[in-house]
Amino acid sequence: MSTYKIRSFEISVYRCLQVALLVGVAASETLGAEPRDDAPKPNIVVIVADDLGSADLGFRGSSIATPHLDRLAREGVVLNQHYTYSVCTPTRAAFFSGRYATRFGVDTPSNSQVFPFGTETLASALKSVGYRTGISGKWHLGSKPEWGPMQFGFDHQYGALAGGVGPYCHTYENGSGPFGKTWHRNHEYVEEEGHITDLFTQEGIRFIERNRDQPFLLCLTHAAPHIPLDEPEEWLQKNETLEDPGQRLYAASVSHLDHGIGQILETLERLELVEKTLVLFFSDNGAHPPDRNDREYPGIYPNLRIGGSNLPLRGGKSSLHEGGIRMPAIAWWPGTLEDRQSETPVHVIDWMPTLGKLAGYEPQKDLLWDGMDIWPAISGGEPLEQRGLYWRVYYPTVGSVWAIRRGDWKLLIHPGDVVRDPAIGQRHEARYPKGEPDGVRELFNIGKDPNERNNLAAKHPRKVAELESLLVELRQRDNDALVEQE
Repeated sequence: MSTYKIRSFEISVYRCLQVALLVGVAASETLGAEPRDDAPKPNIVVIVADDLGSADLGFRGSSIATPHLDRLAREGVVLNQHYTYSVCTPTRAAFFSGRYATRFGVDTPSNSQVFPFGTETLASALKSVGYRTGISGKWHLGSKPEWGPMQFGFDHQYGALAGGVGPYCHTYENGSGPFGKTWHRNHEYVEEEGHITDLFTQEGIRFIERNRDQPFLLCLTHAAPHIPLDEPEEWLQKNETLEDPGQRLYAASVSHLDHGIGQILETLERLELVEKTLVLFFSDNGAHPPDRNDREYPGIYPNLRIGGSNLPLRGGKSSLHEGGIRMPAIAWWPGTLEDRQSETPVHVIDWMPTLGKLAGYEPQKDLLWDGMDIWPAISGGEPLEQRGLYWRVYYPTVGSVWAIRRGDWKLLIHPGDVVRDPAIGQRHEARYPKGEPDGVRELFNIGKDPNERNNLAAKHPRKVAELESLLVELRQRDNDALVEQE
C-alpha cells in the first residue's frame, strides 16, 4: 500500500478504517475515494503495450523483469478481466471512441481512415474541458497525416501513424508503399536516430514537462513487443538466463518497455504530479505464437522466432479465446485508489466514458457509447450492472469470428463444420456483414472454466440461443459510423 499524502481539496470521499482530522492536514490514506466535482482535473497517462502476453509480466509470475509494472500492480488496481480486441486497430478504435470498433466497420488491422471527421474521441472530449492532449507512439487508425491524431483532438502527435514499425529504421514494413514512411511529429515526416521505445518515452516525458501546470492527457502507445524486435545489449544481458535467443530478445523488449514506464513515473515524482495523475496500463491484445522476426524486414532485423505467452489462458493474438482478448489492466493513482485486485469484467470501450467523467466532460449529444462508467468498480469495488460484451473480427483466410459474453457465460462462433440446432436454427436467417455467424459454437462458463477447456454448447442449447440472440441485438448498430468513401 502506498503511503502518499493527499490534499483535502483533491479528494471528496474518505472510507478509511481510522480517520485523523487535523487542521490544515489531509488524511494520509484513502480507500475507494472519488474526486469531488470541484476538485482539480486529474492528469491522465495511458500506456499501451503492443502484442504483450498476459503472462509476460513479473506480477503474473513471469521470469521477465518488469519491476515498474510490478510496482503499479502492487500499489494500484489490477483489472484481471479487462477485455480488448484480439488485434490492434479495433482495440484502439474502441478505446478512443467508447464504441465497439465494428460500429466503424473495423474488424481487422487496417491502415485506412477509421473515424469519420467530426467524431468525438477521448482526446477531443478532454480537450473541450481544458486538457492538453498528446500521443507519443503508434496510431494505426488512419496511416496518412490527413487521417492522423491531430484531426481527432490531439494537440501534439509523435511517432508512427501506421502499424508494426522497425525499432531502428522507423519504417512500416520495408518502407515502401503509401504508408512506409510513417514517422511523424505533428503530422510532419521526420527522420531520427534511436530506439523506438526510448524515443516514445522521451517524447512523453517532454510532453509532461511542457504541460505540468495544466491538466493533460498523454497516450503513450508503445510498439513493443510487436515484431520486428532488436534490442541493445544492456537489455539482452538482463535476460541472459533465457537460453533461446528469440525468447531472450522478446524478454529484452519487455524489460526495455518497463524501464521506459519507470522513467515516466520518475518524471511524475520529480514534478510532484503523482497525486494528481491517474496512470492506466494495458496491452492492445494478447501475444502471438512464435513468428519470424524479420518477416517484413529481411536482412534488417535478427532472423529469430519471436512470441509471448498468455498461459494458462487459451489462444492468443487474432483469437477471440481469452488469451487473445483478456489483457490485465492496471489503474494507478496514489492517494485515490487503493491496491486491490478486481475480477469485474470490463472492456476497452469503457475507458472513454470513465475517463471523460473523471475529467468533468459531459457529452452535448448522444455519442452512442457502448461503454459505461466503470469508476465505481475501480475505486470501490462496487458491482456493475450485468451486460453483454460483443466482438467480431475478420481474417481473409478464415472469415468472421464472433464472441459474446454475459455474466459468466461466453459464446464463440467461428468457421468450421456447421452446427445446427432446432433451438437456434432461426438465428441463421439474419444476414451479417462479411458473412453469417455460422459454423462451430463454443460455449464456456468463464467463472468455472476461465481457460476454456470444456465446450458446453451441446449441453446448454438454450444458453447458446440466448447468447446468440443477444449477439444479434448488439450487432444491429455495426457500420453506423462508416467513413464516407470518395
